[in-house]
Amino acid sequence: KSAALQPRNSTPSISPRTVDHSGKVWFTQTEGVYYREANQGRFVLVNRKAVNNGVKITQSIDIVETQPNVYWVSTNDNGIFELDFRQKTPILNNYNASNSGLPSDFCSRLIYDQRGYLWVGTLRGLVRFDTQHKRMLSVYTPQNGMWDNNVTVNLNLHSDGNLIVNHY
Repeated sequence: KSAALQPRNSTPSISPRTVDHSGKVWFTQTEGVYYREANQGRFVLVNRKAVNNGVKITQSIDIVETQPNVYWVSTNDNGIFELDFRQKTPILNNYNASNSGLPSDFCSRLIYDQRGYLWVGTLRGLVRFDTQHKRMLSVYTPQNGMWDNNVTVNLNLHSDGNLIVNHY
């Protein structure tokens, strides 16, 4: 059954990551992100250049919807991307170590909390990112009580609002 969900010309490394407000299933993959149009049964590749720096989504790892039709994507080589489908033509912006203060361009798991913060697991700490102002607010490392700098495994949001960070 999982082979039937694979986009054409893809590798077995595609991973379903989230279901959005409209029921689209989103997948991460090495060449970008895909979503599946349920009514047409086809996959759509989203891989355009970011308007702020021309970078494309590659090596995507995770995706979250922060509001209807606005998604954030993590990558293991280019930080995080904001994908905004609220306009007729989707807008893509990239935030990385050189333009947003992220401590690493290797970003893994994403969690969006009830207060509107995007939590990003990186190789150099856990980041709290402000999606409204598009900037990093803080980095949590062993100096702040983290087990280690590598926060690239699962993050979970508890029902009480607390973030749970898993380590190896």
